[in-house]
Amino acid sequence: LPPPVNGVNKLPLLVMIHGGGFSSGSKTNPNIVLSAPDFAQRGWLVAAINYRLMGDNPIPSARMQPLYNAAGGASAPLQTRTAISAVDDTLTALDFLHARGDVYAPWTTLWGSSAGAITSLITAYCLDDHGIARPPVAGVVDVAGGMGGCPIGTPFDDPTGSDPVLMVVHGTNDPTVPYSEALAIQNWAASAGLPLDFQPV
Repeated sequence: LPPPVNGVNKLPLLVMIHGGGFSSGSKTNPNIVLSAPDFAQRGWLVAAINYRLMGDNPIPSARMQPLYNAAGGASAPLQTRTAISAVDDTLTALDFLHARGDVYAPWTTLWGSSAGAITSLITAYCLDDHGIARPPVAGVVDVAGGMGGCPIGTPFDDPTGSDPVLMVVHGTNDPTVPYSEALAIQNWAASAGLPLDFQPV
């Protein structure tokens, strides 16, 4: 970490992104509220964010247009459009948080559960496939997420080798996001040589 600037320590940022199938949930979900203090006690600056849900009938901003077009544009299903809007909102939150004087942006980690994990994975690994600048992210914690809905060729393919490291935690009997999504991520990561901590539960 860099030395303090004007007496302010810069610390790594952990951004927690809630689940809920892109139709419900918020940053006050119990799994976030109960976990955030534990992360903070270990030296992270922790932020939990909200994003637009399906009931908001969201439209992604212009910066997401290449990904939006690849997903079908205006004809994309509402859930897909909402997922892309959630990534859009995550980028907005990261812009805001990285502007803080106490954040060491290069050590940012995205932590997501279910829909939040999908949002984290797309934000960290899919944007560059569509010419969208990826924000500074060093790692991703994917809890019950997947990348099946991300319109990409090959994930984990940054030619500079700077894709964020990844931890995957997934239930083998997950009734919502199939365990096969986690296995696909494991296989893609192995093929790309991406550092991966794979934790089936």
